[in-house]
Amino acid sequence: MPELTKQLTTALRTALGKLQGDLSSAFQAGDAKLAASHVWSRLSGDQRATLSTTCQLAPPAKETIGTDEEILAALRASTLASRRNLLDAVPQRFSRALDEASRLLEPKAQRVLLPSATIHDTAELDQWLADARKQIEEKLKDGPVTL
Repeated sequence: MPELTKQLTTALRTALGKLQGDLSSAFQAGDAKLAASHVWSRLSGDQRATLSTTCQLAPPAKETIGTDEEILAALRASTLASRRNLLDAVPQRFSRALDEASRLLEPKAQRVLLPSATIHDTAELDQWLADARKQIEEKLKDGPVTL
């Protein structure tokens, strides 16, 4: 039994550590996306802070998982499934922050969602670009668009 407990503890520590690393990377990528955005840079510091809070852009604190008790405490605070759900949600949070920033700066702007596609060659790419252009041009008649 002690050997099974040790194996389980090791597997949980590994899974928690990987999720913590992946979450950290996802938040860093999101921060880089915001920093590269001209929309985000045009906001005041207060506006950025408000959106960061509203969209929950602060990464979770890194938990210590060295001992069995620390692993149990970390799992009581948030399950592995909850941590995976958070990881999946991180890119959406940053996209939402950019959408909200665009709305603050351009309240009349319309969001255009471009269709997803699997493109196999340049002819398909040209067709997709033509369709996207047409969709955007239609919306531009009513005012600015965000992509």
